Amino acid sequence: FSKTELSSDLQSESQKDLKGKPVQFEVTLGKDDRSRAINVQLCSLELVQWAAKNAPKVKGTASSGTIKSFSERHGYGFLALENGERDAQFRGSDLAPELAALGS
Repeated sequence: FSKTELSSDLQSESQKDLKGKPVQFEVTLGKDDRSRAINVQLCSLELVQWAAKNAPKVKGTASSGTIKSFSERHGYGFLALENGERDAQFRGSDLAPELAALGS
């Protein structure tokens, strides 16, 4: 982002002083199709942590947890995620062969 995207209270700070400060911002696509931050403003560290925890996961993001339930009859089950997020549903066909063998 450019310094002009910073709120007025941040524009006067040096680059060294800005590093590590918690901020909130909007993401848009620039002319080169790269993500660009606009409307950058200071916020609390708690807000940043909350947003990171509650942000939607990108498809294919690795996670850990335990199998909470599985129904062979219905062909699906639920995983309890270690990070405390909502349970994730899975299909029996998505199980690794060694896990699928445990159910038979």
